[in-house]
Amino acid sequence: MKKSSSNTDMEQIFVQLSQIKSVLPPVGLFSKTMRRVNEQVSYFWVAAVASVLFGFLGMEFYLTLRKFQATGSELTKVIYTTNNMLYNE
Repeated sequence: MKKSSSNTDMEQIFVQLSQIKSVLPPVGLFSKTMRRVNEQVSYFWVAAVASVLFGFLGMEFYLTLRKFQATGSELTKVIYTTNNMLYNE
């Protein structure tokens, strides 16, 4: 049988964690990181990829609604909503 309990195990872990010393980052670390990110990533390509994804998403919604000609009452059957009246009393 184990002589140590989980409390002593946790205490040992907390003692080890309390002995960790914090390290201060170098002064120019943030500016170096931002400069490297700006050199590697072009905002044009980020905007281009975002617009393509937005276009695909919009096209999917358009084609889905056009194919099925869904009305508002039919969409409420598809979209599940919860009734939380019990919790709001």
